[in-house]
Amino acid sequence: MAGRFHYDYLVSVNRARSRRTRFEGYPSTVRQPLPQIRIPLAGDDPDVPLDIRAALEQTYDAGSYRDRIDDHSACQPPLSPDDRAWADQLIQAAEQAGSR
Repeated sequence: MAGRFHYDYLVSVNRARSRRTRFEGYPSTVRQPLPQIRIPLAGDDPDVPLDIRAALEQTYDAGSYRDRIDDHSACQPPLSPDDRAWADQLIQAAEQAGSR
């Protein structure tokens, strides 16, 4: 628990202005889908949406991560017991779907 919000990770975006004191925060828990965030561009150009989940999935599929990541080893930092059980169910379902 951090501050008044519960989140497992936080994406922070800072706009390049004269004072860098304003941030946009995108808090999420491990059980929520990765967020879509707004990426600021230069000047008056409109923000560009970035779907973090789609970018991560594309990177995972294009790389050798499937061969290098051991889904059965403990997460660092460790998940709570409830989140670990939830993750184990997802892994088991994915393995069963892959063996069909």
